[in-house]
Amino acid sequence: MTQVANNTVPDYLYRFIRSNWLENTQDWLVLRPGPPPEDFISLYVGVGATSQIRVCDAVANCSPRFNLSAEGKAWELDTNAISERINRRKTIVNFIPAGPPHYGMQYKTTIDREIQQANTILIAMSHDKLHSYNHCQSYIEKKAKQAQLNKDKKKKK
Repeated sequence: MTQVANNTVPDYLYRFIRSNWLENTQDWLVLRPGPPPEDFISLYVGVGATSQIRVCDAVANCSPRFNLSAEGKAWELDTNAISERINRRKTIVNFIPAGPPHYGMQYKTTIDREIQQANTILIAMSHDKLHSYNHCQSYIEKKAKQAQLNKDKKKKK
């Protein structure tokens, strides 16, 4: 798994998209109001030379509590390109460490029009950036084994 310094934002972050969200891209960008309400959209680091490698790295980095379904996708966010396109006049979205390799994308505005403009840009930038992670099966299996080992260690303590 990749570790990234707290003070820098990686070039590529990944949002795992549930299969039932795939038809409605707006769901990818909505902060959930439930208890507790979300402060940011969860993203995971993915590094490597190609998107396929970065997706598998992100799969390896995501929380063991996060269940990845075979029908889901990984949305690749180029943090530099997004910041340049959306934050031209002021900071609308910001990427923050949330216990790396977990990061968050925050909306730094409460103005609905600015949020909607940012979402429109994000949706447009997501075309050709949705990747299957089916080729990452070995990472998924390693992650499941590691999660089981961690549970076993806790039981022994």
